[in-house]
Amino acid sequence: MDFALAGMKEDLAKQLATIRELGLMENLAELAAQGYTVVPPEKVAPSSDIAAARDRLLEIARDGGAFESGESNFRPGFSYTVWLPLVQGNIFEKFLLNPAALALSSYLLGSSMVLNNSLGFVKGRSGDSFYRIHTDSLMIPDPFPPYAQIVNCTFMLTDYTLERGCIGIVPGSHRYLRHPTADEEKAYELLEPIEAPAGSLLILPAYTWHGAFPNLTDDTRVTLVQAFSRIHITPSIDRNIPQDIIERNPDRFAKLLGRDLITGFGTEGPQMSRYEDMYMIERNPLS
Repeated sequence: MDFALAGMKEDLAKQLATIRELGLMENLAELAAQGYTVVPPEKVAPSSDIAAARDRLLEIARDGGAFESGESNFRPGFSYTVWLPLVQGNIFEKFLLNPAALALSSYLLGSSMVLNNSLGFVKGRSGDSFYRIHTDSLMIPDPFPPYAQIVNCTFMLTDYTLERGCIGIVPGSHRYLRHPTADEEKAYELLEPIEAPAGSLLILPAYTWHGAFPNLTDDTRVTLVQAFSRIHITPSIDRNIPQDIIERNPDRFAKLLGRDLITGFGTEGPQMSRYEDMYMIERNPLS
């Protein structure tokens, strides 16, 4: 047997064992069938961590002036964005290593995946404005490849309800392998509201169509999003974060931040020892 195929068999066995151990096999089936899945709070993180992340994002947003002018500070259909929360509070480092998020994302992207984005969203009252239907396959032209390239992990830090402006998804749209057309972007009747309690985790491959409903309440909807990608995708964030953050976390943390890539070399050249890994990634989608 080709050693790349043998490696894929071994990688699949390891990934499925982890997914079974975490009780996420049903979520795996939902990803295949409908293009997304929601992991319940009891399989995600302690409620104290959810509360700590929520409070810290609200604090950052408040310091940034999000609430100074009331709801007028929120653009219609949009949220106040906290950029790169990973470096703005120790609590967010724990979420980068969340077992459920890593297990399902690794299955979709391979164990060599890296962090592509880190965002926080605080959504206030938004009138009757929807957020348009789109994919998160940014700068990737049609048609998309049949395998995932980017996966969003959305941690719901407050209850997600229709009235509060929850995300909406077009079930099965991951099979289209393309961006929605200009007309489809406004076909809000296609959206299925994703309502779930605080602490839930939405796993959303980037090729699945989604948007958001308007927040009709005076309550804020708070969300932490981290996106992973295959290593050939240019990251949205600057992954050169402070070294002390790297050093106080496990080795997987550094790898997720691209510290072990063959790319990005200078005059010293690449790590030649990584060429075998590069070969395996080309031939084994789970690598």
